[in-house]
Amino acid sequence: MIEPFIFTDAQWHAIREQVLDDLAVDTDQITNLRERIEVAVGMYRYRDARPRPRRDELTALREDAVNMQVGIMDALTVRVSNSQLPRGGVDAGMTTATRNYFTKLFDNLDRQIAQCASSRDNARKPDRDQCWDELLAIWCDIGGKPHGVAAAEFVKLASLPVMNGGTPFVASIRRWLERRRG
Repeated sequence: MIEPFIFTDAQWHAIREQVLDDLAVDTDQITNLRERIEVAVGMYRYRDARPRPRRDELTALREDAVNMQVGIMDALTVRVSNSQLPRGGVDAGMTTATRNYFTKLFDNLDRQIAQCASSRDNARKPDRDQCWDELLAIWCDIGGKPHGVAAAEFVKLASLPVMNGGTPFVASIRRWLERRRG
């Protein structure tokens, strides 16, 4: 089980000071603000903890599924000339349903394998963007503007504890904010 994310006193103090300096807002006067921010960044941490299957594991699983399909179809059918007919006692639609099931399974596995192949350095980008979107919404709720240095500093400061060193410079976050705006 993943423990809920909680800022250390030093981390929260830094966020409080930044909000006070940039917005002249006392964060202690806003109900549940700390919890809202902790949930937003905690979800990033939760998404990071989810196990992600590796390409070689998925490829091996697909090969196992192909072998399983062959074995099941052999058990359900008998080959006559160039076709496979259901064995006695097998429902007429069972072979079609089995083929359809494995076709759908192979399609899903193939998509996951392709996704693993395309997941490189930016694999975490959608999760990061979602976290930052939530933090930016909170920033705007307490009176901040959805762009500029102050917004970028808030997003960086609030997400820093969960980004495992992957939080970019304020200038990069400002470019992200501008892309959202445009």
